[in-house]
Amino acid sequence: MNRFKLLLTLFRSTLVISGVLISSIVLVASDFRQPDGWLSPRSWILLVTGISLVLFGTSLKTQWQRSAGLLATALVGYACALNLIDAPPYGVPQHYIPLKTMLSTEAGLPLVGIVLQTAIVLWTGRKILVTLYTRIFTVLNPTRLGIFLILMLFGAVTIPLAPVRFDVDEVIFSAGIWALNGLNLLLVVIYFPKEFVNRYNSWLDISLPAEPAYPKTRYGLFPWLVAGWVILVSATLSWLVLERVPHIPDSVMYLFQAKYFAYGYLYLPSPPDIDAFWVRQMVFDGEKWYGIFPPGWPALLAGGIRLGIPWLINPFLGGVTVLLVHSLAHHLYNRRVANFTIFLLAVSPWFIFMSASFMAHPLSVVYTLGCLLAITKYKHPQKTGWGFLAGLCIGTLSLTRPYEGVLIGIAIGLWLLTDIKHIRGLIAFCITTALVGSLGLIYNLALTGSWTYFPIMKWFDDSWYAGINRLGFGLDIGNTGWPHLDAWPGHSPLEALINANQNVFMVNVELFGWGFGSLVFVYLLLIWKKWKSPDMLFFWIVAVIIIGYSFYWFSGGPDFGARYWYQVLIPLIILTTRGIEELQSRWQKMHANKPVASRIGLFVVAASLVAWFNFVPWRSLSKYHNYRGMNNSMAQLAQKQQFGHALVFIREKSKYDYARAFIFNPPTLDSSGTIYARDVGPESRDALIRHFSGRQVWYVAPSETADNQFEVVLGPHSP
Repeated sequence: MNRFKLLLTLFRSTLVISGVLISSIVLVASDFRQPDGWLSPRSWILLVTGISLVLFGTSLKTQWQRSAGLLATALVGYACALNLIDAPPYGVPQHYIPLKTMLSTEAGLPLVGIVLQTAIVLWTGRKILVTLYTRIFTVLNPTRLGIFLILMLFGAVTIPLAPVRFDVDEVIFSAGIWALNGLNLLLVVIYFPKEFVNRYNSWLDISLPAEPAYPKTRYGLFPWLVAGWVILVSATLSWLVLERVPHIPDSVMYLFQAKYFAYGYLYLPSPPDIDAFWVRQMVFDGEKWYGIFPPGWPALLAGGIRLGIPWLINPFLGGVTVLLVHSLAHHLYNRRVANFTIFLLAVSPWFIFMSASFMAHPLSVVYTLGCLLAITKYKHPQKTGWGFLAGLCIGTLSLTRPYEGVLIGIAIGLWLLTDIKHIRGLIAFCITTALVGSLGLIYNLALTGSWTYFPIMKWFDDSWYAGINRLGFGLDIGNTGWPHLDAWPGHSPLEALINANQNVFMVNVELFGWGFGSLVFVYLLLIWKKWKSPDMLFFWIVAVIIIGYSFYWFSGGPDFGARYWYQVLIPLIILTTRGIEELQSRWQKMHANKPVASRIGLFVVAASLVAWFNFVPWRSLSKYHNYRGMNNSMAQLAQKQQFGHALVFIREKSKYDYARAFIFNPPTLDSSGTIYARDVGPESRDALIRHFSGRQVWYVAPSETADNQFEVVLGPHSP
């Protein structure tokens, strides 16, 4: 017996030491790093393996042995599955590596981990899986199960484009991975010790009740803690991964507009040489030079410019979103639903990464939440103040993302019409929305000379042809030459379905990062039709956004998830909470077993834990680090070389080289600081040197030895 204990101790120590050693080697050895010093995505598998060995080793011969071992398996298995996905750091949809490539090249090595995970799950759960199979039909009859599977398969993969095709192998493989990850996590929570589950239930009842029996101040700290977490994590990702710079043309333009807004300009005078300052999505119109987007988000971002922290505005809005969501969910449901909803929000990779970006979508969601709160908390048949407040929010939303302002306004307006008692408030809502939204028309007039001609329309018309960027169906709509994102010339109902597939897939992947899909509980709630009154509002908003964007030719692309559908984020998270709640209620009624039903909540927590150990690092390392070639390498070079009040010419090798420098230009070309210009030839250089006389001249090009970096090739030349 003593010998057995000794061997067990040695085995446990070996596992723990091996895990620590593997993790340490991965973190220290240069072989596991990219040229710029960041960990390679593949190295994360080894790091997670090391952590999992420590987890399993410390749990041996304890009541946690099986659940910890299965959790370790889930961690490693999901890390391997993610590394079988081709998700390059630019704007193309992700796909699994072709099966032939997996089986014939080293790219398929992570498949070994999937095979081992499958063997462990099937062996460990061999007695339980049959019982689970039979119990599925106690919550879903065959018809509902069939509908559920169809919905899941529609979002299992995104249809490949250029050319359009349907890869059966990828659908089967993706569905298999989802099923494997889901079963793995089910086994984890099934084997949780009963004592732990009972403690969890007691803690939940005492610490996070549906409605507290004690003073509210005891429970008011939780949403603030979650908001602080969101601000901290999204700011950290913005600092480390996104390097405090915009990464796609849209956000580059937002920053450009915010800079000159911050100093009181609606537009800038045209530069001395247009080609030398050209980046995508800007308009040169005679003496005017401006970005193409509505003024709402750049105006707020301008405050960050003045404070010197533009990269912190969206993380702060992420924290505000948490507080607004908690208030809304608490008012419409109860405190427990509100608390669990903001927990899910705080672990949503889609939400966290978007809150770390320079995009306008976080602000648009804040305005929508403000409108919903005004309506649901303060509306009264005899009062109209809530209508003015709600209209103010939708009006400012229309100044930020006009089409979303229209869609959300329609959704909420129709919802209000269901109760004729509130007609006075509805009238106030409509009038205020129109008055505030009309500021956008004045902005259009100042820039394009027409109330109804948006700058973005002018840019599309000038860049391609008149009428290319409009709503509806037709062969002359949306022909921009983006075959990797737009299936065929023109726009049709079939293309709308393909766009919907792309966005459903991205939501399924990005919403929570769960290895079995993120929409499971929403689909269950939808199929059961056991909806509360507020559920109808959120389903209605989701439907209006999906239908509304089906008339637009572009899906939005894969930048920061299904960004055109970002307004469905909060409704889907609330509906996920409701789906979990409904499943728990049904399970408890059928089995009269609260501890078993409560394991559903623990399943969600475990799934989110595995996602945060894998999905967020994987997204950071494989996609968002140096996304689209954008980083702060020019700022680093400028600090090193002390450019100061200089003129720096950028020699390009790729289309984003100049954009990487352009984002560091001062608010106007007359401002102090370094001016970065494209090197487009000797005539342009001579003209710019004369125009910016008195500045030292440097010549910079992409580095020959380091990816995504700049180096000085000539300079400085004295003025």
